[in-house]
Amino acid sequence: MTDRRMVTPAAMSAADARHRRRLILGTLALIGATACSSRASQQPWTPGAIIDAATGQLYGAARQGRWVAPAGIDPQALQGREFIHYDREGVRGATTRLRSQPTAETCSNPTYRPVAASPGPAPGTYLAADWDAAPRAATRLGLDNATYRAVVSDWLATRDLTDPAPQLAQALRVDLDGDGRDEVILAAERQRGSITSTRAGDYSVLLLRLWEQDRVVTRPLLADLYPHDCTAECAPRRYRVFSTLDLNGDGHLEVIVTIQDYEALSQAIYSLDDLGQVRLSWNCGP
Repeated sequence: MTDRRMVTPAAMSAADARHRRRLILGTLALIGATACSSRASQQPWTPGAIIDAATGQLYGAARQGRWVAPAGIDPQALQGREFIHYDREGVRGATTRLRSQPTAETCSNPTYRPVAASPGPAPGTYLAADWDAAPRAATRLGLDNATYRAVVSDWLATRDLTDPAPQLAQALRVDLDGDGRDEVILAAERQRGSITSTRAGDYSVLLLRLWEQDRVVTRPLLADLYPHDCTAECAPRRYRVFSTLDLNGDGHLEVIVTIQDYEALSQAIYSLDDLGQVRLSWNCGP
């Protein structure tokens, strides 16, 4: 059966989704390995390792202005190192030491968990950093906000999808780049099929409302659009902002996005300066 979805940038079958995740992770590993040349490997490891607190998955690290995939990090450099816990709202918590743990077969990256395993960590992010990773906090907006529902509807119309009354799943206001002007991040979806099927006009989007020069525009961070029915060949995904943190010490907040379908859970890091580029990610699932 032909898959007749529109991809903007990602609407795909379950098999294609798994293939795309493997391609992303392979590319990140290659970037990390390239960045970690023989000369760089002789340099001291600097702060910046990033770990998901709930799963223990290592995203990678930010080092000397570069994003470094797990393949470019010496595991011994992380053993017993102190990490700061930031919760999903950006609240700084306790400092703890982590150690390597066996990684589940379904997860992509190395796993690190607290040396003192009880009680378990709250959802959030462990960061080995010597800077304030949460200089600005995001504000949650009401999901019945007529202005931002209209923003989603208008953007969908530019892609030939009609939904005059979209339901917001998430709405956040935050100054990502520290210029004193807030960006707004909107998650919305219409999924009327099954876990592997969609109906014509369904969608799942994560949109960014931001300033470009002197005007406000809407850009897709992630978007799956389904202009046609898709039966038993689609794996609808849901996108949510997990957290906004300064993960590389440049004063700008990165956006950590949770991506979930019926088979897998992933998280990916995006930066405002290049919305189409996954900086680092992990995946647990087939």
